[in-house]
Amino acid sequence: MHTHTKTIAFINGKGGTGKSTTCVLVAAALDTVGRAVQVLDLDTTQRTATSWLDSSGLGHMVASGHFSTGEVRLIDTPPRLDSTLFQKAAAMASIIILVTSPSPADLVTTQQTILALDLIAESTGAHPTVRLLYNNVQQGTSLSQDLPIRAREIGAEPLVQFIRRRQAYQHSIIMGWKKLPAVAREEVLAVALEIATLPEKTLARRKP
Repeated sequence: MHTHTKTIAFINGKGGTGKSTTCVLVAAALDTVGRAVQVLDLDTTQRTATSWLDSSGLGHMVASGHFSTGEVRLIDTPPRLDSTLFQKAAAMASIIILVTSPSPADLVTTQQTILALDLIAESTGAHPTVRLLYNNVQQGTSLSQDLPIRAREIGAEPLVQFIRRRQAYQHSIIMGWKKLPAVAREEVLAVALEIATLPEKTLARRKP
């Protein structure tokens, strides 16, 4: 039976927002519930996703150059809007996840990333579903208030789920998925399932 494949890119034009860590945690979470997952690491400078998956015993998920058949395809991207690999990922994806903290500096760069994605969509005719995922959220602070409103102010639709600030995530590349606290695994799984069930927009290209 044919299984539809979703291609999901984790994107931000700024480094340090946690997109690589989020990408591999989502991959590990989906793997635990039996989803077939492949990860394409286009952040060729850092290779965080590849290193994390290899050290965690999940190296089989790493796609070498090109994807093969998989139920969910995840793409980690470089933090440079002018990168051809960034543009390639944006054009390939049927779903784009903008990973950002609630900080004003990160949201400004996220807004710039949205504008870059709009330009790519205009040139390719591809119109993926775009959602904002808040990462590193410290609840009870002023920055954590009105997260949906802050997202819409920069022109993004936020996911319902978000990732809280936890020291365990910072060390996840060493600890691996199985050694994360249960509350952290449950949080990431909720995010992963929301992302994996997002509706996709058409990828049809405009006629010349």
